Amino acid sequence: MGNRELQFSGMWKIPGEKSRAGILMCNDTTRTIRLKVQEYCPRGSDHDLNYWPRVKDIGLIVGDVGVDGKMVLCGCKPQLLRGNRARGGHVYEFEITADYAFRDYKLGKKHAVTMKGVSVDFGEILAWTRTSAYQIDMSKHGEDCWLHRWRSIEFGYEFLLPNGGKVSFSPYASHPGAVMISREVVLSQGVRTGLYYKASREWSLIKDDIELVRHLIEFATTTRVGIVEASFSQARDNWFRKTFEPKDYEQIILGDKIVGETHIPRDYDMVFTLPELMAVIKNAKRRWRKNFGDLRLAFKLYDEIIRKESDGVEGTFVRFVQLLEHLHSLIFSDKASLYEKRMREVWGDDDKMFECEKRRLCGTRNPDRPNLKMRIYEMTRSNRKWLVPNPIGDDGIAFAEKVANTRHYFIHHNVIDEPKSFPAKKVEEIVRFLRSLVRYHILRKLGFSESFALRRMGWSKDSSGELFSLIHLPIGEEKINV
Repeated sequence: MGNRELQFSGMWKIPGEKSRAGILMCNDTTRTIRLKVQEYCPRGSDHDLNYWPRVKDIGLIVGDVGVDGKMVLCGCKPQLLRGNRARGGHVYEFEITADYAFRDYKLGKKHAVTMKGVSVDFGEILAWTRTSAYQIDMSKHGEDCWLHRWRSIEFGYEFLLPNGGKVSFSPYASHPGAVMISREVVLSQGVRTGLYYKASREWSLIKDDIELVRHLIEFATTTRVGIVEASFSQARDNWFRKTFEPKDYEQIILGDKIVGETHIPRDYDMVFTLPELMAVIKNAKRRWRKNFGDLRLAFKLYDEIIRKESDGVEGTFVRFVQLLEHLHSLIFSDKASLYEKRMREVWGDDDKMFECEKRRLCGTRNPDRPNLKMRIYEMTRSNRKWLVPNPIGDDGIAFAEKVANTRHYFIHHNVIDEPKSFPAKKVEEIVRFLRSLVRYHILRKLGFSESFALRRMGWSKDSSGELFSLIHLPIGEEKINV
């Protein structure tokens, strides 16, 4: 988008109250949506009850902007700029910020923003989807070249969402961006991500699905993914259509601050591509939707870790440990009988060995419930294999103890925990390992095979089945603030 500011003048109202005149200003570059409204209060009136708006979080404002039709603002938050005396009273000026603005939206009687389809452009994700809007044909001897642009782009890939909708990824093409007689011809293309529902769904729920898909792409590409532009549709037959119809969609003006990278993600940095994911979905079928929905919070926590710029190495370590605890709750049960069965599988039937290791990991206070050390220990094992490479640790229990002690020390700064924690110069390496461990379990939860997940961690197996590190540190270079 260019650096421009759109302005809309009209009458604005909160449902249930009278209309006020105001000017809406939408800036593409700063991603801000601001509505300026003036309110006159007669002398002697109760200002707290009469000036508009009356509440801190409005939520929804409807506007009539003349030739531009109706507009709806969502996520509105008012701020009192100034109050001036006027003849017979006071004039208050408000600036109301909004998260989203929907152009030409037809609001129903329930005063809720609902729709059946949303189109989102997540930016540079063509390399991840492995799709293209053009086809190039060469002559037999390479002398002639024909460039074809798909007139009607069908949905390239699609799969079901956890809450009953579906998401599709289809390439789109624009007109050439250069004069055809010049030495270079610039072609522009992208990927349109559509979310469709059989019945109208509230915007708040659709926004959660958009965030889930965005987090999935961000995790897969190891780059920051934002929303370049978006549009919505209130049509009734989006679910069964095989092509995208731009005429049925209206613009969503974005007021969020989530922006993505401008560079194209590199193949060797990607955790997986969309075709690889589609192969997993085809095999998992119904189980995929549940697993994908279960990972909603895990993806959100992972996104916060990658985007956080002020946590430093200590905060990043604590957040990754928190994320591993959450993933443990998705994979394992804390039920006492199942917990003991898992421990027996690790240490065998030797009762003396079992009690000794159990006491070492779980302590004596609550030995029948897993604590942080036990959860970390279980997350560092897969099919009875030790996932921690030798440069980091060779004793599973000792490693879990150090992770727990380091986490306690970073949070509480108790000097008792410092000698039992990782040395400061090694924490950065442990953070990188924890990140790879998180990747491994998310990939396994999504349905990828163990060998695929291990390769993405930078590890493999020798002929005896033992793990060894392909490289000293796991692959991937996304910023983790260390």
